Amino acid sequence: MSRKCCLIFLMISLLVLSCGGGGGGGGGGGETIATDISAAPEGVTAAGGNTQVMLKWGTVSGATSYNVYWSTTSGVTRQNGTKIPTVTSPYYHTGLTNSTTYYYVVTAANEYGESTESKEVSVMPSSSNPPLPPHNVATLAGHMIVIIRWEGVESNTSYNLYWATSAGVTKATGNKIENVASPFTHEDLTNGADYYYVVTAVNRYGESVESEEASSVPNQGDAPSPPTGLSATAGERKVTLSWIPVENVTAYNIYWSRSADVSRKTGTLIANVAGSSYTHAELAWGTTYYYVITAVNNHGESSPSERVSATTPINTKLQDVCVAMGDSITAGYGVNYSLSYVPLLSGSWGKTVYNRGVSGVLSSYGANIIDSVLAQYNPKYITIFYGNNDDGFYPASWTIGNLRSIIQQAKANGTKPVVATLTPVFGEWAWRKPSLITLNQQIRSLAASEGIACADLEASFGWNQSLILDDGIHPNSAGHQIIANTFRGALTR
Repeated sequence: MSRKCCLIFLMISLLVLSCGGGGGGGGGGGETIATDISAAPEGVTAAGGNTQVMLKWGTVSGATSYNVYWSTTSGVTRQNGTKIPTVTSPYYHTGLTNSTTYYYVVTAANEYGESTESKEVSVMPSSSNPPLPPHNVATLAGHMIVIIRWEGVESNTSYNLYWATSAGVTKATGNKIENVASPFTHEDLTNGADYYYVVTAVNRYGESVESEEASSVPNQGDAPSPPTGLSATAGERKVTLSWIPVENVTAYNIYWSRSADVSRKTGTLIANVAGSSYTHAELAWGTTYYYVITAVNNHGESSPSERVSATTPINTKLQDVCVAMGDSITAGYGVNYSLSYVPLLSGSWGKTVYNRGVSGVLSSYGANIIDSVLAQYNPKYITIFYGNNDDGFYPASWTIGNLRSIIQQAKANGTKPVVATLTPVFGEWAWRKPSLITLNQQIRSLAASEGIACADLEASFGWNQSLILDDGIHPNSAGHQIIANTFRGALTR
């Protein structure tokens, strides 16, 4: 009887132990018992590009990795989908077939198990879709700068950068910088401030959604402090700058402008200046110049110094003469020289007009000799009549560039320039009429943009062939008289 009681007691004891009795297993020791992960990822989205898809989803607490399951038929599960293990958001699924719909679910996982599937999403890649956004966006902070780099995922795209000083940048809320390339340096920032960035890709079909956000905080680090004590002293066509040297610098950068809002962005750079002074030469007479300077070392460039300005004196040594620059028409080809426009202009105006016309030359000739002409004559006036040998053989933009160079050099000297349109052409040169009209339109626009007078010879001639010699290009004496009158009118405006 006692053996039977012992057996019953043993069975009851085993039953109690199997139910957790007697050990306080409900948690007296403060331990947490890990369980399988149960929450599926939420906020799953899919964007289709060209032969690829981008998937994004929210994080799941406790998850250490994520799995993607996909199929070309709806109803994807862990059992029937193709598994892509251990991925991160955003995930780019590449090598796909355009115009095919792809279906996706995402699961979260850790060492104890895998969640249920997320809600299914679908998307169709296409060659006519907007591109997918760049990935691996990263930032590197420096002194007053942040460098942003990224990796593109599609070819034939450009990129836009959006930035803000608070998190959550979007295309709608960010400051847009268009058509940037990686790496891009965002300059003139505030040290110690937070900057947030997203990047988009653009093709002819549209703009992508935003990339993942990246952020950085600029800091001075070991970059130098800005120079102090900057001063500017004007002389004849020059400004001399001086400043207090900065320790541990390798060079200085000077930024200058004729506008008071000069900065590193808007100013013209004079780089790698040694020492603590610099003479800015070959400037215009009677003009105000504005300057800031920065110090440079191996760690970066300082913020700008205080702005200074100086005004060059007016050229009081100008000679009350005119120089006529041009080609064979200016030289008086085909007519008695006394009846050509240069002596006619001098006689009617009562001023000396020096003739620097050379037969057969291009407008580039004038651009090459303008400095020596100004140095030799220092004239109050100059007439510019080039392009007759350019037209039809050289691009109009090339001629305009040469004329602009002559005009700007004359203005810098304090000389009043007048530029002329070309006279009409006929006979064997009539084929040039369309290009001549186009070039003359650009000469008029050039004069307007430079704020100078234009001697509109085309308008004065009125395409009257009786004013042109039989060669179809050079004016006769009556034509030269019109040229002289037109130049005098422009010079005395």
